[in-house]
Amino acid sequence: MLRITVKEKPTFKKRRDNYARRLKTQKLIKYLQSELRTSTTHGLPYIANTEIHWFERIFWAACFGISCAIIFVLLSAQYTRLVEQPIVNSVEKDYLNWNVSYPAIVLCPVTKIDNEMLTTYVNKWSDSSVAYAKNNIELSVHDIDFFVQLVNYASAYKVYTLSPDEIILSGTPALTFETEGFLSFGVQITSTRASEDLKYIPLHLRKCRFTNETSSKRYPIYSYNRCLLDCRIRMIFKLCDCIPHFYKPLDHERICNLAELECVFEYKKEIMKLSIGNETIGKFENMDDLPRSFRDCGCLGNCEEDVFKNDRETFLPQVNMNRLRVSVYAFPKVRVMREIIFSFYDVFLRSGGVVNLCIGTSVISIMELILTALRIPIYEIMQIAKGVWRRYKRSKLPRLTNNKKQM
Repeated sequence: MLRITVKEKPTFKKRRDNYARRLKTQKLIKYLQSELRTSTTHGLPYIANTEIHWFERIFWAACFGISCAIIFVLLSAQYTRLVEQPIVNSVEKDYLNWNVSYPAIVLCPVTKIDNEMLTTYVNKWSDSSVAYAKNNIELSVHDIDFFVQLVNYASAYKVYTLSPDEIILSGTPALTFETEGFLSFGVQITSTRASEDLKYIPLHLRKCRFTNETSSKRYPIYSYNRCLLDCRIRMIFKLCDCIPHFYKPLDHERICNLAELECVFEYKKEIMKLSIGNETIGKFENMDDLPRSFRDCGCLGNCEEDVFKNDRETFLPQVNMNRLRVSVYAFPKVRVMREIIFSFYDVFLRSGGVVNLCIGTSVISIMELILTALRIPIYEIMQIAKGVWRRYKRSKLPRLTNNKKQM
């Protein structure tokens, strides 16, 4: 069966709408050409100039596109450097003007258990609060003769030397003193300091923390070891719903009783390694505060620190005498200084040079292009608002006419 279709002729309204649409597009093109021909950005006036040959316009368009690609590559490299390597470690040698902290000396007796006291605490479990006090001793290179001496502290004990702002962890090295005599050793100090401007750099860029930038409510100051210890405490609380009595609890945490300490012993290896095994993971739906490795704790290094290393150990046997002497064997004559080598200010200056070199654009030129782009949507919004207002007035007009006729 033959079908004959008759093409309808466009009505006057459709022709008018098409003409208005083409006219609007032509006005937009003329507007952009007019703005770009007077633009101060190099290359754009040639691209928008219809009086020159089309091949020349294509040539300038290609040059402008290549220049924009070069800008993107160079600015990407600058941004990558800002994110990955904004800080440099320089070396200072003016050691005569430095002060360093004398190490904190922690003594731990090897025999820790008193049977009578243990029986008393087992029969009557009680909580106790511990107060900590710290008094830093600042020394200069002129105080090389300063030392600390302890006599008959205990029959056998371990000696820890560490920074005054740090705490002892299970892996902290110690020196065991368990024979009668006179033990003397010195410490070597390696010092790292940070510039004042480094405090204003975000954490994700400088990748270290100052002592006043605490990451936990448990401790008033920050250190790397404190951060790891806080991660371990939160891990214990997640596993056992309590924390041992020798840790500092927060308001929402409670102290384990003797029976609940078995839970801590059960997960001892995972707690010490700060690494949860797959079998333990299956017991918990929520993985918060359960690190797969110590890196999951998110602990950053110290921006400023003094590292103490035991050196120059001497021992003299003595009868009925247990004497320890700790001194500073070598003051640092070279120290590391963390400084900003590349900041946002440098990125801004270098970006301006790159953009100006490639397309000759200044801040004013960029604002011109932004204003040109904003005028188009602003004009469209104003036209829509005018159309809505006209339709609103037309809808009101018949009502007013009917009211007049009724009157």
